[in-house]
Amino acid sequence: MLSIGQLDLLVGLRKTPEREEHFIFIKPFYRLGKPVSGFYINTQTKNFIDKNATSRRKLIAMATGSTYIQDYKLEFPYEVIQVVSLVQGIELLKKGRVDAFIYGKKAADIELNKMNLQYIKPSLIITPTADKNNASYIAISKSSKLVNHINKLSQISSNLLNGKFKELYDSHYK
Repeated sequence: MLSIGQLDLLVGLRKTPEREEHFIFIKPFYRLGKPVSGFYINTQTKNFIDKNATSRRKLIAMATGSTYIQDYKLEFPYEVIQVVSLVQGIELLKKGRVDAFIYGKKAADIELNKMNLQYIKPSLIITPTADKNNASYIAISKSSKLVNHINKLSQISSNLLNGKFKELYDSHYK
């Protein structure tokens, strides 16, 4: 929606070379704690990585446009299946249509608790690589009417990140 002009501003975007072609990333960036994604598996099924299944290509659900796969060094063949929502990824895993899904950990944990699906958990074997950049940005479209207000947006962003945003973020995910 941001890239086609239906949105002018989006919070929580990670910077990639492809995105930099279309978006302006407002400074400062923010980082909220440790790696933000989780590699979720169904713990009621066979071990995700077992000796009989390691040669089979794994299907991993991820939200369209997500870059979380870059957080993982996966040493098995896989294919990313794009989904439009967290609930769709959860449902595909629950029904066995995918082997795992990757999503923002806080949001996924909240939704799994709401759905009473405690057996779907982040894998203890597959964890994010520690050296990845987990910085998030406020971004605007290069075609946005806000382009002429970068300095003002940067100042607003800085003020938000100095307390209010973190306070709102923490209260939302509790």
